[in-house]
Amino acid sequence: MEIIQGHPDGLSTAREKISALLNDVQKTFKVPLNRIVLGGFSQVERPSVIRSVTGFLLFCKGATVSLDAALRLGAESQLAALVLWSPPVVSLSDWEKLAPSHKQLRVRSFPIRMGLL
Repeated sequence: MEIIQGHPDGLSTAREKISALLNDVQKTFKVPLNRIVLGGFSQVERPSVIRSVTGFLLFCKGATVSLDAALRLGAESQLAALVLWSPPVVSLSDWEKLAPSHKQLRVRSFPIRMGLL
């Protein structure tokens, strides 16, 4: 797993877009945040929404952005789950502070190596 110290350029802006997307899905489809699964995969060109029978799956460009957005939602705002494909670790000191308030968040992370997909 790659670890990058500091905040990459554009992380805050991308996180705000993910948060706005989550808010839009909640309002438009009347689905609570705890029924939304947020996923991040670095090869996706644009956010896409897949509606499932029981809730929503949101796949967004960049596992790092999805994780950062999920951790900054606040302890009272929990997603159903977070699925990450090949996430590098950035803003580690921030994430270590935010993670304890998300102990109930289900997270699955899958490393992807060249030649396996």
